[in-house]
Amino acid sequence: MVTLTPQNPSTTGLNTFRNSDLDIAESFFRDESLKNPHDQESLYNLIKILDLRHKYKDINNIINKNTNKIKTWNNSLLFLSGKSLLKSKNYNQACKVLGFLNDKQTEKIEVPILYSESLFRLGDLENANKIITSSLRKWPKDPSLMNNKAIILSELGHYQEAEKTYLSIIKLLPNHFLGYFNLSLFYEKQYRLEEATFNLKCCLRIVPDAPEALEALDRIRNKFIKSGNKKDIKDIIYNLFAKKEWEKAYLSLKSKQTEIEKTQFYAFISEMPTIYQDKLASSDYFNLNKIVKSYNLFESNDKDIDLLISSLKEESSLKWDRVDKPTRNGFQTHEILMNKNNIYFGILENKLITKIKEYLKHSMFSKLKYFNKSLNLSGWGVILKSGGKQEKHIHPRSLISGVLYLKTPNTYTKKQNHDGNLLFPTGEKLYIEPKPGLLVLFPSYLPHETIPFQSSDERICIAFNYQP
Repeated sequence: MVTLTPQNPSTTGLNTFRNSDLDIAESFFRDESLKNPHDQESLYNLIKILDLRHKYKDINNIINKNTNKIKTWNNSLLFLSGKSLLKSKNYNQACKVLGFLNDKQTEKIEVPILYSESLFRLGDLENANKIITSSLRKWPKDPSLMNNKAIILSELGHYQEAEKTYLSIIKLLPNHFLGYFNLSLFYEKQYRLEEATFNLKCCLRIVPDAPEALEALDRIRNKFIKSGNKKDIKDIIYNLFAKKEWEKAYLSLKSKQTEIEKTQFYAFISEMPTIYQDKLASSDYFNLNKIVKSYNLFESNDKDIDLLISSLKEESSLKWDRVDKPTRNGFQTHEILMNKNNIYFGILENKLITKIKEYLKHSMFSKLKYFNKSLNLSGWGVILKSGGKQEKHIHPRSLISGVLYLKTPNTYTKKQNHDGNLLFPTGEKLYIEPKPGLLVLFPSYLPHETIPFQSSDERICIAFNYQP
């Protein structure tokens, strides 16, 4: 952990910091950095204070202004900046800064740990794996490196190897809380709930009343309840929907509103009659004709579509029926849109952001002014084979979601049963027939699914979220 310990501290700067007068300290170090732009000590202190105050946007601005100088920064400044960028979810800049540091610094184990995490967040699993594998040759028994290795292996679909790595952490350190905790999350994702519960109980023996373990244990108990045909809140609400007991559903939702994740809460409302939508929110936000928009982003024969398809098929993270995802009879990738250096971002970023901002500005969401906020794209590729589908789902913790179609079978659109269509099943229902180059945007809380199709051709798309 880097602390604020300048080698030749200014008396004024240190005193203001010790007195917790961070406003004055921040102002002081800003002035010092402006007066002496090559003074890395003042810049370090400024970034440290901004980090303490969670002013990550300011840190991002400083990094952007010093892009050409980053290579000359000392290790402490690079390390602090990289950690702050990672906290702010600025994974591209974090990769850049931590990559420079990783090339320079060979003795600090935290560097490859943070660097591999930033690569992982960008979806660059191959390079993240290389960094971890190389570091494990130097520090073969470090639990943090081993944990990152296991997470990467899991995302690459190497589940048996990932499990062995998690188990080796526990064998090496029998009282390591995070070893048991991360293994429990791995088992939960695999829906191996008894094993997940066992490891969470081990966590609680090591750290009694650990909130993250208690929360995970409660979540898994709810899954046990559901599998035992008892009802959790989602089952209760959907059961009331099935019986058309709207008043009971309304009262239940109203009483449980603070306990339900916001996206899920709005997803519930979307399936209710208009009168209840207006009681809980506004029916305008669930009118499919107003909130689902389609755009022709590419001509069907655009060469960029072929380039995107060929790139998706070569993705190392492309795995069949990914665990804990709605894709069935199909392949899905890990994250592909956050990395500003890859082909997907280069081709799609400006086009998607332009359409999303247009959508926000002219849709029912214009008064929310979200188009003025700094949000991020996150996306993944999906390749469905014959019989493939996306099960009904929503996109939690996101604002706007969408799908760009790259390839669709030539045969299923000739049928009258909507084979292969994108379906929004709420209200009057809305079917959208996909075609290459078509972009569809909608609120992330809106339930949607795809209808299975039978064809020897593939159905290829990139789905994405626009999120804080």
